[in-house]
Amino acid sequence: MTPACGTVLLERVLLQLQPLELACYGLDKLHLTVKFLGLVNVQAIDDVITAAENVLSQTSSFTVELKRFELFKPRKRPPILIALTNLPLPLAKLYSGLNGALQPLGYAMEQRAFRPHITLSRQAADIVIVKDNLDLQFAVNGFCLYASEQGSYTLLKQFNFD
Repeated sequence: MTPACGTVLLERVLLQLQPLELACYGLDKLHLTVKFLGLVNVQAIDDVITAAENVLSQTSSFTVELKRFELFKPRKRPPILIALTNLPLPLAKLYSGLNGALQPLGYAMEQRAFRPHITLSRQAADIVIVKDNLDLQFAVNGFCLYASEQGSYTLLKQFNFD
């Protein structure tokens, strides 16, 4: 997601959430996770990058549409507010390609169905979300590999579609 596109999207999402007075993420944390790797050995990062580069050539830019807000309730944690997206074919192929490319490196295939979403707030207890048909879209022109530590993200590599 380009920063300009992300800014416009975030402003439109925050406008719809304004009446709830939530502590929502800022642009620096707004993302759609395609594959969560967990702990990665520093020496393995180059192999992960090579695997992702192999998938890059199989995917082109696409548009993602935010469908609705939803509360995700993990066990023993406060509810998380997410915006569910559609699953366009290029995103499904990217997800499948990354899983397949990373499996030989020891990263397990996800067993649950892929539910693409953008995390908006991790402090969403005691709210009711009834907003469907958000009519918010954004272009996806590539993907990134991030290191995440205590809620802070560090860009390791950006992969742009041709």
